Amino acid sequence: MSEDPPTKEEANLSTVARATDVIIRGEDQVYSAVVEGAILEHPDVADCAVIGLAHPILGEEVAAVVVLRPGRVIEAEEISRHVATRLDAFQVPTRVIFSSRVLPRSPLGKVLKRELRNAVLDRLSAQA
Repeated sequence: MSEDPPTKEEANLSTVARATDVIIRGEDQVYSAVVEGAILEHPDVADCAVIGLAHPILGEEVAAVVVLRPGRVIEAEEISRHVATRLDAFQVPTRVIFSSRVLPRSPLGKVLKRELRNAVLDRLSAQA
């Protein structure tokens, strides 16, 4: 039995990453999912999301929002060192922000990165 050929609409389908999942750092592209995977390998990390934040020279810098497992306490530098052993230097987060709250997610379970980025920017401006 042969399959029907794809329709014109089906033949033109392509898969693309969400623009918010690629951080342009200088001339390098950093894929959020790759950095998130490295961070999630840390035994003290329960959840994380990686976002791009504006940088005056590089365009964007890599920032990680990390939720630790209950009762765990670590420093941001430990996350950076952990990632540095797994990925290239340009992929290591320059900012690590710890959150005690659950990351905002869509009904499908995807992190709402725009909402998260706005919350991080609000938090950083309040600290300044």
